[in-house]
Amino acid sequence: MSIFGKSIQALAKERDALEIAVADKATVLTNKDVETNQLVRELLPLTTKLQSVKRGIRDRTPLADLKAQRDQLQNTLDNLPEPDPDMGDVARLLLVNQRMPLESEIQELDNYLMFNSRPLTIVGRLILIAVGCAAVFLSGLIGRWFAM
Repeated sequence: MSIFGKSIQALAKERDALEIAVADKATVLTNKDVETNQLVRELLPLTTKLQSVKRGIRDRTPLADLKAQRDQLQNTLDNLPEPDPDMGDVARLLLVNQRMPLESEIQELDNYLMFNSRPLTIVGRLILIAVGCAAVFLSGLIGRWFAM
């Protein structure tokens, strides 16, 4: 571990181990026929840790790589067929189970990239300049007002 925290490779190993742990625990709990509330309660600590590790990986990955990853996921999703009502129930369920994680990951990457790659707009710059000018000029006026 460096002074900057864990490396991307170490976080990826931790993510893979947590994904396996979540899947194993979910399988065990569903085989026991536990209630949904208990299932969520049991899986919440693991999934919270998993999201934290995924966030750490995203924070350490360059934006260009994240954009390429999003494009690759989008291509994969585009190559999957749409769920068709004429399909059998099992085939449709399998297809939906393939599409949902891809759509979720694409949405997460879109939200992350939109937030981190938005440049400072002209309106934002004007507001910063106005606040700076107000701080410079008002400090002199307030000083003179107190001196009276």
